[in-house]
Amino acid sequence: MKKKFFGIIGLITIIAFMSLACGSSGSSSGGNPPGGEVSVQGSTLKAKMDWIKDNAKSDTTYIVEVLDDVEVNDATYPPDYNESNGKFYMVLGDYVGKTGIIIRFTGGKSINLKSIGILFVVGPGVTVILDNITLQGINNNNEALVQTANGGAIIMNDGATIKDNTHAGTKNNGGGVDVRGGGTFTMNGGTISGNTAAGSGGGVYVNSGTFTMKGNAIISGNTAGTKGGGVSVRTNPDKGVGIFIMEGGTIYGSNDPDRQNTITGGAASSLSVEDSNGGARARYGNGDNII
Repeated sequence: MKKKFFGIIGLITIIAFMSLACGSSGSSSGGNPPGGEVSVQGSTLKAKMDWIKDNAKSDTTYIVEVLDDVEVNDATYPPDYNESNGKFYMVLGDYVGKTGIIIRFTGGKSINLKSIGILFVVGPGVTVILDNITLQGINNNNEALVQTANGGAIIMNDGATIKDNTHAGTKNNGGGVDVRGGGTFTMNGGTISGNTAAGSGGGVYVNSGTFTMKGNAIISGNTAGTKGGGVSVRTNPDKGVGIFIMEGGTIYGSNDPDRQNTITGGAASSLSVEDSNGGARARYGNGDNII
């Protein structure tokens, strides 16, 4: 009898241990403890992002796997913020009092903007990581495709692409990426291509923040109306300094006509640094990679 009793106790102990192990695996269906990783569940991208908005905790990584190509417009993804001259479809950073939130997009599919506006704005306390994902814009947009604000951060890795967005609005700087508000954009890899800005910065516009380029990152085939077909760096005297740091990667210019960044009219234009207001600067770890 005694032997049987200890066998039951041992079985209960094993079951309890397995339950604890399963409960700490990190899934939106099994709770959301702070820290660690959470694989976000949901039938649509909208459902997944809404779940993060409602449940986000500090110092936690949320993995958003995009399983199918997604179209983002007013019908499929009502914007988080709407104003007379533009819309923000995903405001990633409106998590009051929370910091250290990481949202990682992966899945090998494409998120395609189909209406005028910004696909996402990354704000304070949030880092967005783009892993093996494509963000595609539209012609005749009135905003950049992605934007940082108030210290938000974006990290772009190998396999990610930001492409085919035309910023033709009145605030027309930055076709693909707009780094502002003291935000940071770290491009470890991937491609920014086929974007257009009627003003400056066809691929990337760095207004008051820091853009760092590394590894195998490529900026190619972008067009600006005035300056910086690939990248434009400048200072906003009211909001901060624009900084571009190149530690690797390639920005294509006149040496490769098939992939060069240009300004309107066809002249090659890889990088422009406007320092008329003081402070805007670029630092190169390998200047040979601007070709």
